[in-house]
Amino acid sequence: MADSTIGSSFVGAGIQHSGQGNFNVNGNVAVGVSKNNSLADLRLTDPRDDKKRIEQTKGGLLRESYRWILDHHDFLRWRNNFDSRLLWIKGDPGKGKTMLLCGIIDEMIQHFPDFNTMDEIKEEPSSPDCLLSFFFCQATDDRLNNAKGVLRGLIYLLVKQQPSLERHIQTKYEHTGKTLFEDVNAWVALSGIFTKILEDPMLPTTILVIDALDELDEREAHLTQLLNLIMNTPPESKVKWLLSSRNKIEIEEKLKTDQSRARLSLELKSNADHVSHAVNAYIDHCISEIPALQKQLNLQVYVRDQMRQKAHGTFLWVGLVVQELKKARSFQIKPIINAVPTGLVELYSRMIRQIQGLEYGTPAYCQQVLSTITTTYRPLYLEELAALSGLPEDEFGKEGTEALVEIVKLCGSFLTIQEGRIFIIHQSAQDFLCERAKDVIFPRGIEAAHYDMFSRSIQIMSQTLRRNVYNLDDWGISTKNIIRPRPDPLGATQYSCIHWVDHFTVSQPEGRPQHDAFLGYSLADTFLKKHYLHWLEALSILQNVSQGISAMVKLNTLIPNSFKQYSEFAKDATRFVRHNKLAIESSPLQVYTSALVFSPSQSIIRRHFQGDEPDWLLVKPAVEDEWGACIATFEGHCAPINAMAFSPDGTLLASDSKNGTEKIWDIVTGTDTTPLLCERKEFVSLDFSPDGRLSLTYHNYYINIRELGRIDQVRFTAYSLIFTAYSLIWRAKTIEKLYTEIKTREATLQGHTDIITSITFTPDSGKLAFNSHHGTIKVWDSRTGMCVATITGHMATVTSLAFSPNEKQLASGSHDGAIKVWDLGTSMCVTTITGHMATVTSLAFSPNGRQLASGSLEGTIKLWDITMDMSATQSEDYMNKTSRIVFSPDGSQLVLGDRDTFKLLDAATDRCIATLKGYGDCTSPILVFSPDGGRIALYADNAVNILDTATGTCIRVSDGYYDVSTMCFSSDGGRLAISSGWNRSGSIVSTIKVLDIATNTCVTTLKCEWIRIDQMVFSPDESRLALRLSNIVEVWNITTNRYITTFTTQSIRNPSMAFSTDMCRVVLATENVFYVCDITTGSTSKFSNGRTPISSAIFLADKYYPRTDANAIALHPFLDIDRISGAFRQLNTYYNLKIEGEWIVYNGQNLLWLPFDYRCAQDQNEDESYQYIHWDTSAQTIRVHCKSGRIWVLTLQTENLMAGWPAILPEPSS
Repeated sequence: MADSTIGSSFVGAGIQHSGQGNFNVNGNVAVGVSKNNSLADLRLTDPRDDKKRIEQTKGGLLRESYRWILDHHDFLRWRNNFDSRLLWIKGDPGKGKTMLLCGIIDEMIQHFPDFNTMDEIKEEPSSPDCLLSFFFCQATDDRLNNAKGVLRGLIYLLVKQQPSLERHIQTKYEHTGKTLFEDVNAWVALSGIFTKILEDPMLPTTILVIDALDELDEREAHLTQLLNLIMNTPPESKVKWLLSSRNKIEIEEKLKTDQSRARLSLELKSNADHVSHAVNAYIDHCISEIPALQKQLNLQVYVRDQMRQKAHGTFLWVGLVVQELKKARSFQIKPIINAVPTGLVELYSRMIRQIQGLEYGTPAYCQQVLSTITTTYRPLYLEELAALSGLPEDEFGKEGTEALVEIVKLCGSFLTIQEGRIFIIHQSAQDFLCERAKDVIFPRGIEAAHYDMFSRSIQIMSQTLRRNVYNLDDWGISTKNIIRPRPDPLGATQYSCIHWVDHFTVSQPEGRPQHDAFLGYSLADTFLKKHYLHWLEALSILQNVSQGISAMVKLNTLIPNSFKQYSEFAKDATRFVRHNKLAIESSPLQVYTSALVFSPSQSIIRRHFQGDEPDWLLVKPAVEDEWGACIATFEGHCAPINAMAFSPDGTLLASDSKNGTEKIWDIVTGTDTTPLLCERKEFVSLDFSPDGRLSLTYHNYYINIRELGRIDQVRFTAYSLIFTAYSLIWRAKTIEKLYTEIKTREATLQGHTDIITSITFTPDSGKLAFNSHHGTIKVWDSRTGMCVATITGHMATVTSLAFSPNEKQLASGSHDGAIKVWDLGTSMCVTTITGHMATVTSLAFSPNGRQLASGSLEGTIKLWDITMDMSATQSEDYMNKTSRIVFSPDGSQLVLGDRDTFKLLDAATDRCIATLKGYGDCTSPILVFSPDGGRIALYADNAVNILDTATGTCIRVSDGYYDVSTMCFSSDGGRLAISSGWNRSGSIVSTIKVLDIATNTCVTTLKCEWIRIDQMVFSPDESRLALRLSNIVEVWNITTNRYITTFTTQSIRNPSMAFSTDMCRVVLATENVFYVCDITTGSTSKFSNGRTPISSAIFLADKYYPRTDANAIALHPFLDIDRISGAFRQLNTYYNLKIEGEWIVYNGQNLLWLPFDYRCAQDQNEDESYQYIHWDTSAQTIRVHCKSGRIWVLTLQTENLMAGWPAILPEPSS
């Protein structure tokens, strides 16, 4: 019988409940499927809500107004004939196209049983027989006037109805999150997802409806993008399109009729009659809802007849007139209906006259509101309108919302309010206000209206923005985790933060008076000099840092160089935000910490805002004096970069990595698109010439050039990355097809005697260059096969090549991370660029030849301005040549070693104190500092050299050591213990020799039956030596050469080891475990701090003892163990400091974001990675050797840190 006391147990993979007892869970449990937010992040707007809003705005949907379309032969053919794939309904403004589509959608929903239940939680995912998705474009709403928004809406409704389609989003979303749908390349990603959905064999018959195509923003080719996508609908898909728009030539040219496409024009007489009857039905319905006409049948008939005569088949006209009649009394009805003109334009003109006839200053208020609403880039919220319209704050400010609503209602039915946002009633109204009524709405011109928006934006931002505007209490809180307070301090400022420069740009057309421009520059300059960091903080909170970068770039183009007092500050501000984009995006308050601290010391922004730098950083990392040639570093690839290519206009950069991930980068903002995993063939090097000639190089000694004829889609590409007008296409399958379908002509270029590692064409395909492992570059005439230039100069293997667009220069990257730019006329090197710490795997020039992109083995991409003087900004790069890095005990010095040279550096200044050469082959060196830092023991080439750190000279040499594994100095530095392995009768033992450095004699020799020794430490009186191999410790008496005892602990990694002051105990410490081994009794005591790590220090003998890495605590060599009791568990919270990835972490919270070039280097052997960080907590200092090769020092003032968390930091004095 089973034991009744047995409780619950969890066994096997995953969570399983077996046995007796309850399984209690506090919170939600997801079983089988991981919860993600892809659908929530995809949702920009719910088209169902937009439909309801539109119907409410237009007074409700009347079935009689659209019923006629249901029996129309064109509609029936589209609905019932599978071959009829597209129906376009077109007509003039106000003809009821939108309500017509609303009606059709309602009718179709009745035949789509799953549509109205898509929000319900279902036990089994539905598989509907048909899907319906729709979208309503709206020019005045930036969520609804672009092609990306259309796809987001369509995809959202499709996935809501058939959840299995979400997998097409997941493959990309899991890599990038919400930015997949929002960054500069969102169209590429969304169109790819949408096409995959349409090609899905499980997709049932699908109806896609888009209203008001003409309202898509034409400035960025949104209409063309969407029409091209529609016209390229996969023929095998089961998709039908229903579209509507105004009469527009661009749309007509794309949607030409054929057997699968039809158009229905509302202006055709037969259709116009239907529309007229529908308008009449709408008039009858509206009259029944006018209060003043109730029980007045004769007046009803009169109004109906007048409206039918004047409406001219226009629903919008009827709706606007009815709005006015609903507010009238019965005796006012006839005068109003008689005065109402025919047609929309005339009606709009009358509405303007009515506004002008209002009393008590109301016309001016209405003019200000209409001017503001018509010049904005999206519908404003009421609080934004109050701030931007220029209305008197005491009447229409925070306490005057009701008054503001009244003014909006008095704007002649041009505007409507929905959920606190103000919309223009119709696109035709927007057009009228901006064109026919512009003299009234913009009495000083539309440019002046935009300037007013710019100046008011500056004013409201200056009044609102401040340091730590949300009173956050965490320096490193993720932007995604910020909860906006209510009321939101940024509520009225959001629009201004994003669009203030846009309005300034429009206000500055050619020919504008210079005086006004000067005032604008001065206004922008004053704002930036006081609130630039505050603005960047706000953009981070709003998750719009990329828009901030674009704004600064626009501002730079506006300010002439002749206005140096403004242009220099703006240029430096642009470099600042581009350089620190990732830090600011990660956490808003990093703009005051990481962004300032890691900017050049002479940066205008850093010097101007030096009062904002954190006072808890006493010593800050050393940085360059000025901005260097590196404009930006792009992070995101997790594998080596294979290839890169600029778009023809130079605004985008495509990159491909070794794991098949593609990205497209906006080179200005640094935003990247989603990774696309692709199949490909394996090539050593591949490049398309711009005219379509394909070159392949294998691990052979020659190159084949195959003449394939022109391929129009191909641009400058490598690994077949191809830019077309709207997408990046992987061409691996196309290449294979070309092989089989096109006869090739091969030409062989010979002359190399080594393996070719890279190849590239000039833009006109006239020349190609390739290189080999030996670093030689040859330039060939690709038509004659003759070598025209041979270039040498790299110290390492050349791994990548790129011609400049003008073919006068050639860039080459090498295995050691160096980049050289060569003059092809002279074959001379004109500039050398260093900055990569790993092999440069790909290069690409921008179309203007001024910028060079370089990709590396570690997956980073750097963008360089090659017109700058590199010599002033380049520093010596030690990292790529280093095989060993060791800090001195106090962290003040650092030794970096390569195969034959070691450099002794000052860790604070990165200054080279001494160069140590001539010590043989140092491929696996061992370096040990003496406790006082005055000496270094160097093992290399079977010899141990004792070096004086003050002079860099060798003071002693001992030969004949083989396979040395570790060394250690005695406390006074007078003795050195050396452990080496040797073979005795087939067995390997370790020999430990103790040298007297002064006499260069061997004091004693110990033999240990271990393969190797990991660690050694002397006792205080130098009479004993503790040896460690993994978790085993042996203690030896050096005087008698006798073994004393052995201790075994649990498995530990990289512990610190020390003797007690009485030499009777040995201590081993890791992050949360402390072992005390009693030599006299042979017992081992274990102290544990439980789940909480021991932090970064323990308090003993009135001193703090620092941690040296993520897994070890640096102990004083001679601990007083008797004082351990109790003190071991007392954590010193001031030193709970770590480096985790790109963050310095304090007390579990992110404190300081580290740029890529300042992050800790990682050794190939993880057990050795600790050597790159030195912690000196007695001085509250961290010293780090970076990936980039630089060494930086940072000292904290933790008292200031604890007392000055962001929420209570005072505003710096201006």
